[in-house]
Amino acid sequence: MSQPGALCLYKYLGVWCIAESTCMYMGYTFNGEEKWDGLRNVATSSFHQSTRLQDVVNTWNINTSNWCAKHIYKRCRFLGNKSLSQLITMLFLATWHGLHLATSSASSRSSSSCTWKRNV
Repeated sequence: MSQPGALCLYKYLGVWCIAESTCMYMGYTFNGEEKWDGLRNVATSSFHQSTRLQDVVNTWNINTSNWCAKHIYKRCRFLGNKSLSQLITMLFLATWHGLHLATSSASSRSSSSCTWKRNV
């Protein structure tokens, strides 16, 4: 990873950790199971130790991924096509994050790579 890329990554990680710790202090992250990870957005150690792209996807932006899987992907099951449901979910995420070329290309690349590795 290049230095500007690492700097940008750690900027996001730092902001997420500060926001999460603030929410912990206020008591918003308690999930009722003696854990304080209700608003956990990134699993930092698992993210850095991941060796597969699917591990990166599972440990980055956790709450958004869970929400999209629950409220968009699973609600598109009536279409009868997993790829179409995934495309609709990715289009929603692209719109949510802003219609930028880099975001769209990264999403399509990670989606196609995870789909390809799942089928192989």
